[in-house]
Amino acid sequence: MRRILRPLLECVLITEQAQPLRWAKSSYIGWYSGKDPLWVLQQAGFAKKGKQSGKGLAADSADSTQDAIQLDGTRQSMNNAVNHLQEVLAAVRVGRASPGMLDALKVDIYGDRVALKAVGSVSVRDSQMLAVSPFDPQALKLIEKAVRESPLKLNPRLEGQELLIPVPKPNADTIKAMGKMIKQEGESTRQAIRAARRTVLDQVKKLASKDAQRQEEKKVQKLTDDFIRDVDGMCEGKEAELNRI
Repeated sequence: MRRILRPLLECVLITEQAQPLRWAKSSYIGWYSGKDPLWVLQQAGFAKKGKQSGKGLAADSADSTQDAIQLDGTRQSMNNAVNHLQEVLAAVRVGRASPGMLDALKVDIYGDRVALKAVGSVSVRDSQMLAVSPFDPQALKLIEKAVRESPLKLNPRLEGQELLIPVPKPNADTIKAMGKMIKQEGESTRQAIRAARRTVLDQVKKLASKDAQRQEEKKVQKLTDDFIRDVDGMCEGKEAELNRI
């Protein structure tokens, strides 16, 4: 039995004054008092496992002993921003009612700006009419205000506990309004991508050498440029589609 347990566990008798109790070289798990001896079972190899990323930790991190960082977390953040833009652009259908065309709208409510779909459900009455049913009846007028002041140039009207939104047939004004919304969404996506870049560059600065920092900065910039290029292409393609109507 002793031969089996010894590789897995080691007993440490601690009798000195209160100080941090260590499982690994630099990670504390608690404190102990020197009044009474304390036996601690330490699992062999725990420090090695502790190097793995845990839930809630940054995916892309670095310290002064590293020469490179992983960009998986940064790539995922940028990809999420582009996926959101793709969903918004897919919902832009001039002249035909679609619930997705309101996805980009924000409502000033509860001291914050939240997505319209978070405060109400959107349905299609017919090919030229949307209906919004608020989850909180008191939010109805705030939703109306958000729709009326949006770049979509829609003219909603209240009907009981619902907000009806006529969707006009295509004309120069509606196409221009849609084009403006596409530009705004594209810029918001670019800002999200650049924010992800700034976050990972803070980690790059912690790398061991200046050469390593410069090399990783180039990788981050290339990744950023690739995603920005995708955003530009998506927005330009949607604007060209609108201009063909």
